[in-house]
Amino acid sequence: MCYFLTLVSCWLASWMASAFGLLISAAFSNPDIAPTIVPAVAVPLMLLGGFFASLPNTPKFYYAFQYLSMFKYQFQAIVFAQFYNREDGFTITLRDGSSATYNGNILA
Repeated sequence: MCYFLTLVSCWLASWMASAFGLLISAAFSNPDIAPTIVPAVAVPLMLLGGFFASLPNTPKFYYAFQYLSMFKYQFQAIVFAQFYNREDGFTITLRDGSSATYNGNILA
């Protein structure tokens, strides 16, 4: 089940990335502008998706933009697929053999 949820999540993320590229290319008529705009838009969306920092560590101004981040939903789906356990929520086994359990929000 974990493998298939990860596979579907990555497949849907590739669709979202294609749609994002089409949106940017349709928004600007000059083909030289689009490659310069994509990093300026994608990096803040990655920040809000939870790749670089958790959401409580970002300024509160950006909280409204987290729902526009295409990376947030794939990141949450992959974390859910890898670490969710029906008995005790999220359990992560560490390298030293100990385990950490989280029952709250994925990105909090």
